[in-house]
Amino acid sequence: MSMSTPAAAPSLKERQRQEREQLILRAAQELLLEKGYHDTSMEEIAARVGISKGTVYLHFGGKEEMVFALLRRMTERYQQAMDEIFASPRSPAEKLRAVLEYVYSGGAVGGLQRYLQLIGTIFRDPELRNRLLENREAAHETWDAISARLGELIDAGKAAGEIDATLPTPVIQSVLGALMAPPTYSRLITRDGLAPEQVVEHLSRILFHGIGTRDACDMARHDAAHPGRS
Repeated sequence: MSMSTPAAAPSLKERQRQEREQLILRAAQELLLEKGYHDTSMEEIAARVGISKGTVYLHFGGKEEMVFALLRRMTERYQQAMDEIFASPRSPAEKLRAVLEYVYSGGAVGGLQRYLQLIGTIFRDPELRNRLLENREAAHETWDAISARLGELIDAGKAAGEIDATLPTPVIQSVLGALMAPPTYSRLITRDGLAPEQVVEHLSRILFHGIGTRDACDMARHDAAHPGRS
């Protein structure tokens, strides 16, 4: 019987390469949000990191490639956070609330703000916008995977008696998707200026009063009265 060998730890050189790449992406993100796509140069990105322009080109072929690398990194972090919530030992209803907390008042807050700003930068450039639309399948695949996990969570909530079993799972998935979407975040937090913690409490009450059984509604009322204890 063959035994799998553990993956070798990355070498010092590879770790340095990865760290340098992250520094380049961070500098690129800062400059793109400060100045926009056209007014940001590879020279400026290199200068902010403290490396040569040639070194930047060893990692990325140009600004366009860098922008899409940034979007991929943001998407991967979002998916990783969702995976951690789904794998946690909480009840299904508690996990659904944790999803909303992450989106509105947890680690996603700064990420979503930057993501929306970066998307705005991309859409101001016709060529970049077209490239983004051409590559939207990857983003759809990520959301489809998260949506499928949400569907499993909803079904588990029904089996546990926390979610109304007469409501179709796809309908609840659609409601959750709308609540988690960047435009909803932008409207409630950025435009209307609501506090993230208040948004989580109100959305949780609306959600669980709509899809929950009596026990789930009681839990939502308790969480609203005692924020931060879920």
